[in-house]
Amino acid sequence: MAEDQKPLTTQEINTLRKSGKLEDALGHARLLLESDANDPWIIRTLFWCLYDEFKRVQTANDSAAIAAVTKEVGLLKLPNEESDQVMHDCAARILGTDPIAKATQLSKSGKHHDAVALLRPIAKGANVTSVIGDAYSWILYRKLKEEGADQPEVTFWCLNEFLGCWSSDWDPNIILFKCILFHIKNHAEGWNGLVPLVEKLELHRIPATDFADDRPDTDYAPFQDQLLGAVHKCLKKHPAMRQQRPQLQLWLDAWANSFSDDQWPQYHLGHILLWIDGDKNKAKILLLKTVQRNPGDFWRWQALAEALDGEEKKIAMARGIVCQTEDPSFMVRLYKDFANLLAAEQALPEATASLNEAIRLCNLSGNEWRDPFPAWHTSNEAESLPNIHDYAKTFADTADQLLAADLPIHVGVIIKETDKPGRQLYYIDGLGVRNLAFPHNNLPPTSNPAIQAKFQDQPKGICKVLTWEKTQISDDAGTWQEGIVAHVNKAKGLTAVKTSVDETILLHFDRWPEARELTSGSFVKLQCLGDQGQKPIVAKFLKTPPTSIPDLNILVKGLFRRARDKKFGFINVGDLSVFVPPHVAGTLLDSTIVEGWAIRSKKKDGALSWELLPIID
Repeated sequence: MAEDQKPLTTQEINTLRKSGKLEDALGHARLLLESDANDPWIIRTLFWCLYDEFKRVQTANDSAAIAAVTKEVGLLKLPNEESDQVMHDCAARILGTDPIAKATQLSKSGKHHDAVALLRPIAKGANVTSVIGDAYSWILYRKLKEEGADQPEVTFWCLNEFLGCWSSDWDPNIILFKCILFHIKNHAEGWNGLVPLVEKLELHRIPATDFADDRPDTDYAPFQDQLLGAVHKCLKKHPAMRQQRPQLQLWLDAWANSFSDDQWPQYHLGHILLWIDGDKNKAKILLLKTVQRNPGDFWRWQALAEALDGEEKKIAMARGIVCQTEDPSFMVRLYKDFANLLAAEQALPEATASLNEAIRLCNLSGNEWRDPFPAWHTSNEAESLPNIHDYAKTFADTADQLLAADLPIHVGVIIKETDKPGRQLYYIDGLGVRNLAFPHNNLPPTSNPAIQAKFQDQPKGICKVLTWEKTQISDDAGTWQEGIVAHVNKAKGLTAVKTSVDETILLHFDRWPEARELTSGSFVKLQCLGDQGQKPIVAKFLKTPPTSIPDLNILVKGLFRRARDKKFGFINVGDLSVFVPPHVAGTLLDSTIVEGWAIRSKKKDGALSWELLPIID
């Protein structure tokens, strides 16, 4: 700077610094300090220039420059008014006298042990604040993230530290909570501190949307569903934690509408409610829905049985026992619980048979049976005991009625069979097209007019029918269309009907056997179901007398002329030329007056034309 240049004011220097001209601002501030080293406003101005310079050289990892700035800050006589506290905090970070800043820097550079050693005594002290707790929590997270994946004991130590230091009096830190909880989900699902941590974090204070995963096209389940599953596993692995837990209940209530309606979140939620709240009715509703979606999964029946009593409990357990599973050893607990239930009913031979099966499966999996034998267990030979699977089946056969009790009745008509055994495509009134899977291959006959069925609706999946019976579609349902049979193709097994609304509707013989008896030129009425713009689904059809149908047919009378050397001909009525196809022309005498119905048609070029229908007496 030139010697005769006029010094800038502190306000001008601050403006220069904030505009990004840090080097010029520093030069002017240092020059100004030479004129008065004790002026508090000059000292403040130079300090903030040095603080910005410190952040710059620290980012550049310039150790020599960092040392120079630190030395210069240490020589400043900082004012000590109440309003200068922020400046003193920033100075402490530069000089290394701020333990939070120093520990954070150590942590970010990978020196996790040193960072914990520096800040832990303060975080464990009596005067800990949310700032200290927040900083220590981030240090713990960096340590468990970088070391915990390979060292489970480090993960558990860090998580227990976090559980011990965090206070519910502090403001929630969404990003920190999400990082910690994600790490638990990925690396520490066996940690018994998860449930206490969720309670201590008081997640009910935070909307579930704050934890939403905003990554596009992510393959991960929603965070709230992942957390719910982790809490379920924690309670499952640590039965002693299954008790009244008001704080956990607050979280579940607050987030209730944020959990996905998919089967597993509902399964987890139902089980958790059963374990911590004791509300069997609420749990039963949720668990019942999961079983309705897949009645072939024994896990679901086993969970549902926990929410039931009496005969319903027995039916649920029996249905679970007859389910197929890749690894029967998973069913040890189910057989054991079924044995205890039967013993309570004094069905001791059956109870013994069920317990024996549990022991057999346990040994089969390579484990040793360690539970003491109950007093009711008999030493009868296996040959003298009933077959537990045959016994369970008598109760399991009534389980569908249990499942269907709270489901609505859906009325539908078949569209076609699928190439999958036990499945048919149906149009369901009020829902649309659904792929229905029927139990035990108990399919309705395709000629059946309609069914009423109970199932858990899954618009994009397979709807598993629990019960069904024959019914009739009301005449008021859908719309009625008048039509004319265009042709009958017995080789392909179908009859084609033209209407004025839809170009052609096909009646397949396997669905409509009576359509085989129709002939070209027959008049019919069709009851059609389906939304607007959707291909109509025929629910019923009736044969009707010939009649005029607007925009479809006309009555014509005129002289029939056969085309020379052709099998077809024409009838000219004024300006109208009606085509007579070969199968109709073959029944007529040339040059005779013919009266009959002509149906609207199209030429190859798309132009409108008319075609004579067979003459039906």
